[in-house]
Formats: sequence, structure tokens, C-alpha cells
Amino acid sequence: MTSNKLPQNNVTGRDYDIVSKALAYAITTIDNLPRRQQEGSDRDDMALLLAAMEPNRFWHDEALRTARRHMGLEPCLSPKNRLKQLNSYFGSTAKRPRRI
Repeated sequence: MTSNKLPQNNVTGRDYDIVSKALAYAITTIDNLPRRQQEGSDRDDMALLLAAMEPNRFWHDEALRTARRHMGLEPCLSPKNRLKQLNSYFGSTAKRPRRI
């Protein structure tokens, strides 16, 4: 018999980031299936999990946006448009994101 318990420690050092990203890709994939093939209850549960893992609405939306962009479903924004998008979340105090 297998255990349903998740490891108590952070296995990769990025567990939450990886699971959040996987949920965003899964939600995006389900959303883009033909309506008859969509698994609505699974998708809704995944969305609840993602919202619980990413309570900051900006990072929640960013995970979904990144998944759509990587799957070719949303165009990349220019830096100017990206700054407008950031300002819509944080007000006009947002500055251009730094490159790391």
C-alpha cells in the first residue's frame, strides 16, 4: 500500500515553483481542449490549488500567462506594455523589472 503523504521537506529546493508551474500548464492545456474533452472538475480543483499556492494574484496570473505564452497561445508583451500590465496590478509605482 502506498502512502498519500507528500514529503515534509523541500525535495528540489523549488518544489512550490515547480508544482505551481505544472498546475498552470495543466489548466492551460485543459482550457484549450475541445469542450467535450475538458475535465471541468479537475481543472477547477487545479485552479483552487494554484490559487492556494500563489495567493498573490499577480504571481497566480503570471504563472498562467507564462504557460499560455510558452504554449504559443499568448504573445509576448513588449517592455512598455509589460510595465503597463505591472502598473495595473501594483499602481503607477511599478518600475521596469530588473534583469537578473
